[in-house]
Amino acid sequence: MAYILSRAAQYMLQEYNIRSRDPPWDPNSDFASISSDLLYIESQFELGNPVRKLMADNHTGKSTVDLASSGLLVFSRALFYLSHCLLNHPFLLRHRLDISGTRPPATFLARSFDFGRLCAKRLTRHLRDAQMAGCRLNASFYGYCAVVAGAIQALYLHSPDKDVQRESVECVQQTLQTLEESDALTQFSLDTSRFSILTSTEPEIPQLDQVDQEIMWSLVDYSTMSNAVKLTEVYRADFPPTVDTSLYSWLDLFSSEGIVLAEGGNFESQV
Repeated sequence: MAYILSRAAQYMLQEYNIRSRDPPWDPNSDFASISSDLLYIESQFELGNPVRKLMADNHTGKSTVDLASSGLLVFSRALFYLSHCLLNHPFLLRHRLDISGTRPPATFLARSFDFGRLCAKRLTRHLRDAQMAGCRLNASFYGYCAVVAGAIQALYLHSPDKDVQRESVECVQQTLQTLEESDALTQFSLDTSRFSILTSTEPEIPQLDQVDQEIMWSLVDYSTMSNAVKLTEVYRADFPPTVDTSLYSWLDLFSSEGIVLAEGGNFESQV
């Protein structure tokens, strides 16, 4: 999962073409390849089972909770949902389309945006359920996940579909209640009307001005977010999850110097 997320981050955040410059809907594109890998991984995950049940099954017959294995259960699912959020993020995907210079099929944006919103909701609820199950999620990575998911949902706060709007309000409120502090997401959620055009299924929309583009980038760029939101303290918790440190090399994709792996498997932002 860490490897797949690294590919998604390179493709969507760093504009790096791993295989080709084909448009996302082309079966030979990086987008299609990464999505296919995620579909295979999904078949291996027990996504239908809540985190609490997986943790209980994992600890059956044990006298104490294995923090390392529990952390990996939570971590791997977060990687999975985050990968989909990056691939189907309305702002990032439209930026990718601008790079390819091609007009998408009529249904491509609608399907991608709907799925991205669904994965953002599932990521938000996954983090909430993990906390309720007793996991400590104060690692900066989880704060990043929450902000990315919350920002996607915030784009739909002015949706003409009242059911979508209501669900988005619920998810954004849930994210803000869980986060210890996130000034960027809080301010963004207060005024998203001018950004909602990003969720339109029309292939061509008016370009955001430079300031608004910078706002959107600040909500997906790990380094910027770490400095502005203090992600090391973003979740209410007493101690970080213990996980396999060999999985964290992909974090350099977000920032070459924004974060380091601290002794004991914790993340600390260099601010």
